[in-house]
Amino acid sequence: MDFKHLSTPIYEGLAQACRRIVCTDGKLARIEVKATDYVLDGRTFSVHTSVGEFPFWVGINGPRLFFIAYINGASADLAKEQFAFCFGGAAKVGWEMNYEPIEGGVSIWATCMTDRALPLVASDPSVTVNFAEKANLTQEGAFWVNDIAMMVQSWVRTCICRHEMEPAPL
Repeated sequence: MDFKHLSTPIYEGLAQACRRIVCTDGKLARIEVKATDYVLDGRTFSVHTSVGEFPFWVGINGPRLFFIAYINGASADLAKEQFAFCFGGAAKVGWEMNYEPIEGGVSIWATCMTDRALPLVASDPSVTVNFAEKANLTQEGAFWVNDIAMMVQSWVRTCICRHEMEPAPL
């Protein structure tokens, strides 16, 4: 059985939240979303600003959330130092941040286990789409969507303010 309809509200909510990202020039970012079918269901989001494109990937495996971004020309130690404030708040709500050296830069990847007792989406049995119940974000799901969007806004602003932090394509 295909459960992707349960993750769709999370990705749609994240895209909507990211459309409210205000860049350092005061303008709203433009967001593009592309579905990816790796081992995990996920989406590549691209935040377009007046100074460039900032791609990142978000994936979901049940209650576990994933965030991945690449930075060109930086060591893991430099990225960890430069993004300490950006991702420090994320760590306080459960995100585990990792900085992995890769060819030409660093992969920043984070995972978070949400509370299994508080689902991120809830099905509405009164509405079906392609024979599957329509799912909607719960209050808990809205919290995590907005948390990721705030993390992304901080990541984009940090990249812009620290010229040595150039995002790389995924």
